[in-house]
Amino acid sequence: MTSLVTSEAAGRLGGRARALALATVAYTASAPGQSFLISLFVAGFLRHGGVSRSAFSAMYALATVCSAVWVVLLGRLAERFALRRLWLGVALSLAGVCWLASAARGVLGVLVSLALLRMLGQGSLPLLGTVIANRRFGRGLGKAVAISRSGHILASIVLPPVIAALIVSVGWATTYRLLGLCVLVLLVPASWWVDKRQPGAVGTSRVGEGSGTSPALRRSDRFSKTDVPTRHAGVLLGLLAIGPLVSTAVSVQALSLLGRHGIGITGVGLALSAFGAAAAVATLGGGVLADRVRLGTLLAASNAGIALALALLLVSGSAVVLPAFAVLGAASALGGVVGGTVWLRTYGRAEIAKLQGLASAAQIAGAALGPLTLAMALVATGSYAVGLLAMMLLAAAGTLAAVWWSSPRHHSNELHVES
Repeated sequence: MTSLVTSEAAGRLGGRARALALATVAYTASAPGQSFLISLFVAGFLRHGGVSRSAFSAMYALATVCSAVWVVLLGRLAERFALRRLWLGVALSLAGVCWLASAARGVLGVLVSLALLRMLGQGSLPLLGTVIANRRFGRGLGKAVAISRSGHILASIVLPPVIAALIVSVGWATTYRLLGLCVLVLLVPASWWVDKRQPGAVGTSRVGEGSGTSPALRRSDRFSKTDVPTRHAGVLLGLLAIGPLVSTAVSVQALSLLGRHGIGITGVGLALSAFGAAAAVATLGGGVLADRVRLGTLLAASNAGIALALALLLVSGSAVVLPAFAVLGAASALGGVVGGTVWLRTYGRAEIAKLQGLASAAQIAGAALGPLTLAMALVATGSYAVGLLAMMLLAAAGTLAAVWWSSPRHHSNELHVES
């Protein structure tokens, strides 16, 4: 009996290790669809694709919207089909799209390439990685989400200088093809360890200590009869979109925004570096906290930090820039960890892929809307101040909404999910 228990425990441990590795690989391999790599290929798209910069910006926004719509569908597909099939489909498609992008010509060619890069890289792989972690981990999910998300952060630090050097050496088109080969080499062999069982066979255990029925386990707490998220779930979707909205807006407009503070490109680079470093620390620290502190409290702290960072940016002076970007990076990263953990802890494993798909869509939509918000404020008023103030008030309202969302009156205790 003892050996049987030991063998079962070892099997669970091995399964968690594989799941953690796969989730980390998924986040890392999402790089071809992320802004930090696509931005390096913009000149190639403009020159060889024959499109203007303004047209490219519009197409990039549209491609991001396509990604938001797609992840909702992918989340539903993950409730019906084995993850291994979806993983392989995404891996092969993303590798092919890198080759397609290397030959993109004209508005249609560039738009299709951008849309597929965003859908498969930015949208699909992070979602699959999060679902894999959520289906395998109960206790320790916060740390698992944090470690897997660190793959994205590591890629954002390591890959840009490497890809930039390749573009200079062999050209942007050849670099894209090499990137596609790397995707194949990384993702296709890894598919061997992805669960090949149908979702219904994976198990949807929802509570650990104390079985029985809990009000938080009813489907009506997640979706209405028309399959629309309930108000409780809808508020959470909105709260999780605030971080990507603000952080993307400030990052994309950083050169222009900080230029109005008299800060040049070197200072912008330092500010973005502070953002990334703080995000890395907060991701790992947030993973530990997510397993020990109520997630509603962390979500309120995330939005409060975002509001503080925006308040600092509204202050004129270069001395506040580095602290502001560091606070924004940490607060946004903390919100990202909560987003990968809160659905399982609140609603259980049932339909977890569908819920994570909706959450990914909300965050991607926020990322698409943010830069446009600041740009419109600049055009309308000649300053970013109104846009920053509006986003600061949004984050402050999000802090209060997070407190409401997590209060016992509106929210039953977080589920204790089995490992």
